[in-house]
Amino acid sequence: AGGGARDAGCGCAGPPEPNGNKDVDYKVLATNAFNSTRKRMSVVVEQQSTKKIMLLVKGADNVMLERATGTHKELEAHLKEFSVQGLRTLVIGSRVLEPSVLAKFQQQYDDAQRATSDREKKLMDVAEELEKDLTILGATAIEDKLQDDVGRTIEMVREAGIKLWVLTGDKLETARNIGFSTKVLTTAMEIAIVDVDPSEGGSMELAAWEEKLTARPLEERAMMVTGQALQSLLKTEAEKKRILSIADKCAVLIACRVSPKQKAEMV
Repeated sequence: AGGGARDAGCGCAGPPEPNGNKDVDYKVLATNAFNSTRKRMSVVVEQQSTKKIMLLVKGADNVMLERATGTHKELEAHLKEFSVQGLRTLVIGSRVLEPSVLAKFQQQYDDAQRATSDREKKLMDVAEELEKDLTILGATAIEDKLQDDVGRTIEMVREAGIKLWVLTGDKLETARNIGFSTKVLTTAMEIAIVDVDPSEGGSMELAAWEEKLTARPLEERAMMVTGQALQSLLKTEAEKKRILSIADKCAVLIACRVSPKQKAEMV
């Protein structure tokens, strides 16, 4: 793992390895913090031996890949495989910064740091301008261990007739897998998956799912909806009422890849 990190231009602690790799020292020049809106964080660093300036970024795959250069079909396939296994993923990228780009960023960054109003938004805007044209280095995938008796506790909640709504930033496949592992979802359920814009046939899909779901007992009705679909579904009052009406008829609703604003609207 250490050799792979060094090959990507990242410093690692520890003694030199037998193959001749050596530690690389970096000086951190600035940090762009993570928050649930940005879904990523980054640092601007200077490699001490070469004086090369780099931006190193890690974040959710959807926000990272849309800011990257080129296509990444193989990585996307790996990310899907990881999410099916219920693993939480992060994508890592970098960008070499020219002196003129660094100077402009540092001026804007310092101005934003000193701002007495809207400081957080100004820092986000400065980071947004810098975090683009990324070279993707790879991805990480980790397993979240459940606490003891999570599944049985959720089963008891469902058996008591309490409806469960789960709002998460996870990918659809990850959310589905975790839904089953936590007993939020069961194999007996009819699970409606809404991942289509209404303008692309989403309204017809909703109507079909509503008919299927209402034919089943309440405890066997579940719906999963993505943030992309919600972005359109929550725009008009008619669509908003419809999706909420269907959700209200389900024992379980899982909204995945949703932003903080979408979570608030759902609540």
